[in-house]
Amino acid sequence: MIPCPVGETYLPYQIEGISFAKDRPSILFGDEMGLGKTIQAIGVLNCYPRIASCLVVCPATLKTNWARELDRWLISPCVDITITNYDQLHKLDFTQEWDAVILDEAHYIKNNKARRSQLCRLIRAKIRIALTGTPILNRPIELWNILHWLDPVKWPASSYMPYAIRYCGAFQRRIKVRGTYKRVWVMDGASNLDELREHLRPLMIRRLKADVLKDLPPKRRQIVELPTEGLSPDLQEQLRTCTMSVQELEHAYRDNVQKLESALQVAWMNMTEVRHEAGRAKVSRALGLIQDAIESSGKVVVFAHHRDVIAQLTEALVDHRPAVITGDTPHPARQAAVDAFQTDPEVRVFIGQIQAAGVGITLTAASHVIFVELDWTPGVVSQAEDRCHRIGQKDSVLVQHLVLEGSLDAHMAKALVRKQSTIERALDAPQQRREF
Repeated sequence: MIPCPVGETYLPYQIEGISFAKDRPSILFGDEMGLGKTIQAIGVLNCYPRIASCLVVCPATLKTNWARELDRWLISPCVDITITNYDQLHKLDFTQEWDAVILDEAHYIKNNKARRSQLCRLIRAKIRIALTGTPILNRPIELWNILHWLDPVKWPASSYMPYAIRYCGAFQRRIKVRGTYKRVWVMDGASNLDELREHLRPLMIRRLKADVLKDLPPKRRQIVELPTEGLSPDLQEQLRTCTMSVQELEHAYRDNVQKLESALQVAWMNMTEVRHEAGRAKVSRALGLIQDAIESSGKVVVFAHHRDVIAQLTEALVDHRPAVITGDTPHPARQAAVDAFQTDPEVRVFIGQIQAAGVGITLTAASHVIFVELDWTPGVVSQAEDRCHRIGQKDSVLVQHLVLEGSLDAHMAKALVRKQSTIERALDAPQQRREF
C-alpha cells in the first residue's frame, strides 16, 4: 500500500512507478511530460517515514509549484525541505548529506562540463531521484551525467570516455585551429542502444501518454505559478493590489451587487494595464517551460492575448518555425498556418491569440496546450483548449496555465479552472467524466 494524503489518489501507473522506485537508492522517472513525475517523486518520499531532510533542485520557474505540490502530497510535516534552482547551487553546503535529493528537469545537467553539472556531482544523498521527460534531448552522450549522478559506483567519472566510445560512436577528428592541426573527440553519435537500454532497466521507468491512456482523463489542467522575483517592485505591488481588489470585489458581491459593479468600473482600467504588463513579464519566464514542452511533446499550442506578447514569443521560438494567428492575420493565411502546423514536422509550435485562434480551427497535431495569458471567460478558454481536444485527437490533452505567483492571473486561473470543472460536471454524463 502506497501512503497517500487523505482526499488524494494516485493514478494506477503512478502507483506502479512509486512501487518500482521505493526500494531503490536511485531512480530516473523518465515519463512523458504531464504524467505526474512530481507526484510520483513525492510518493516515494511518503514511503520513507524516517526521511528528515530533502533537497529539491529545479528550474527557477518551478520552485513555487514544487512548494505547492509538496504541501498537497507530502504526508510527513517533519521533513526539512530545501527548494533551490540550478543557478543557486553554489550556495549549498556540500558537506551536508541529504536523506533524499530530487533533480527535477534533470536534463539541465546534460553537459558534463557545465558548472551546474559539476556542482550537482558534489551533492551527497542517500536517495537520489531524477525527473525528466526528455532524458536524451538529442544524443546519448547527454544521458551520461544523469547516470553518473544517480549511480556513481556503476558509472564513475572514469566511465565517461568508455561510455562515449561504446554508446555514442565517439571518434577522433583532425581540425585546424589557428593554423595548427589538432585531434578532437566527436561524441554526437549513437551506438549499441539495445545494450544501453538494458543498463537503464534497473534505474529508469518511462511511460508515454499512449502507454497509460486508459488511466488518463480526456483533458487535464494544471496551473503553473511562475516566481515574481526579479520583477520591478512597482509591478509586484500592482500585482498584489489588483489581486486584493478582485478578492474584495468578490466579497462585495455577496453583500451588494451594485457596489461590485461600481467598484469594478473603477478598477477595470488599472487591472487591464497590469495584466498587459504581467503578460510581457511572463514571456522570459515561460520560454524554458515551452522549450521543454516542445522537446517532450513534439508539438505544442501556445495561446496569449496581447499582440506584443505574441510577437515576443514568436521571435524567441523562431527556431521551431512557429505558425501564428492573431486578429491581424488574413483568413487565407490562417488556414495556411493551421495546415503547416498540422502537417509539417518542422513546424513544432502554434502561437495563437485567444480570441482570433480559439475557435473554428483544428490543431490536433498537438496534445499540449499552454496559456501564457488568459481570458476572463471560462467558455472562451475552453473553446481554445478544444482546438486540440476534438475529433482526430488520440491523446489525452494537457492544458497548462502559466501565471505569476500571487497575481491577478493566478487568481483568475484558479477561478477559471473551478468554473470549467463545474460547467463540465453539469453538461457531461457521469460515465463520460474522469477527473485528475
